[in-house]
Amino acid sequence: MRSSIAVLAASAMGALAKESSTVNLFLGGPTRAGQAYVGSVVTAGPSDTVYAIVCTAAACGSLSASQTITIGPSHLDFNYVTETMGVELTASETCDISGTSLAVCTVTASVDIEVPGVTTRNTNIITTTSFSGSDLAGVPVVLTAGIEKLSAATPASASGSSTASGSAANSENAASTSSTSGASSTMASGRGGDILALVMFSAVSVSVGALMIL
Repeated sequence: MRSSIAVLAASAMGALAKESSTVNLFLGGPTRAGQAYVGSVVTAGPSDTVYAIVCTAAACGSLSASQTITIGPSHLDFNYVTETMGVELTASETCDISGTSLAVCTVTASVDIEVPGVTTRNTNIITTTSFSGSDLAGVPVVLTAGIEKLSAATPASASGSSTASGSAANSENAASTSSTSGASSTMASGRGGDILALVMFSAVSVSVGALMIL
């Protein structure tokens, strides 16, 4: 009887282990301690793999939001829209990836702020950053669904999850803004593809605007 229970327990643990898999993905931004993501594979084809990922609540708190990212052998693309505290953020990012040595990423964002009694302000932000070295090694993403699509795809489609090594990172940032002061310095500090930084910046802007009204 005990042996039967042991076999069943082992089978259950094995099935649970197969339900998730951890991969390292370059997500268009620098690698930092404490980054944690979970996600799923939406599609996996000969050239591109589409992931739906979300930063865990433990790592991002209330700023956690789902993102759909397309990763290919030489590019990364995603679009993102969110609204919080009267702020609507629309952002997109594209990265040109040169093998395992360099990625040049451009983030374009539009922030619309509308608070009662305050004129709506539009902020356009463009940031271009180069990544290499440890940043291209990616961050761990725990996949909980669609894992079987990766194994069914050709090796080329899995290239977005490969690790990389290279020279020390070189960054060159440029930001252009309109209306809201401080946006340029905030984005030029180099968060690259970290869209959560944009959300946080937007929330702070709204808070300041609300305090000015009061």
